[in-house]
Amino acid sequence: MKGAVVFNGIHALDFEAIRCNVVRIPEVLKRIRDAQKIWDDVDCPQGLELGNFIASDNEVFLNNIRLKSLISAVVQIGLYDRYLRSFGVPECLMGSINGDSALAVAVGLYSFEDMVRNSAAVLNRSSSDNRGEGDVPLVLSGISLVKFAAFERLEVDGRQTFAEVKTDGRDFSTLVVKMIEERRVKRFVNVGPGNLLLKRQGTELELAEVQILESIDIDPMLNWFWPEMKGSTVAAAMAQ
Repeated sequence: MKGAVVFNGIHALDFEAIRCNVVRIPEVLKRIRDAQKIWDDVDCPQGLELGNFIASDNEVFLNNIRLKSLISAVVQIGLYDRYLRSFGVPECLMGSINGDSALAVAVGLYSFEDMVRNSAAVLNRSSSDNRGEGDVPLVLSGISLVKFAAFERLEVDGRQTFAEVKTDGRDFSTLVVKMIEERRVKRFVNVGPGNLLLKRQGTELELAEVQILESIDIDPMLNWFWPEMKGSTVAAAMAQ
C-alpha cells in the first residue's frame, strides 16, 4: 500500500499539554537542543531558551507566531527522525513548503541548520518580540499565504531522491485528491502531533477508502502520549 507522510504545520503545538508531552520524546528533544545551538551561534543580544518557550503557557506561545512557527517545524523534524528509524523513508511527503518548513528539510531542499538560521524568528529577534498576526507562516518579506507541496520518492543512479509533484499549492484538499488519484496513495501518516490537515478532508477520504494514521499512535514506545491527556479536550481535538 503506497503511503505518504504529512507534516501538519504550525498549529500542531497549540495546546500546552501537547507541548509538555512532545518534549519528552528523545528525538524531539535532540532537535530542540540542536536548534538552540544554532540560535545561540547567531550574533544577537536577545537570548532565548527554546525549551523554556515550548514549555510556556498558551498566552506566551500562541502570541509569538514566528517562534511558534520555528518550534513547530523543529518538533516535526524530530518526530520524522523517529518515524524514519522505525519505518524507513516514505514513498511520498506532503505539507507546507514555505516559511519554516519541515517538509523542505525532509526532502533535502535545505538543511536543518539553514532552516533555523533563515527563520523569521531568528532574523527578526533583535528588532521585535517575534509577535505576528494571522493564520499563516511567516517568510523573510513578511506574512505569506501557505503554499502546500507534495514530493514522491524516486531512485536516480542508485540513490534515493524526491521529486515535486506538480500542483498550484494553494489548496491542500486538491493536493490530497491528486495524490490519491494519480499517485495511488492509500495511507497517510500525520507527523503532528495530531491530525490537523487531513481531518478537514474526512468525508472525501472515507469515500476513497484510505487509511489516516498518526505517527505517535503507530509507535508502540509512545503509547503513553495520548492516555496521559485522556478525558481532556486537548486529546479529543488533536487525535480526531
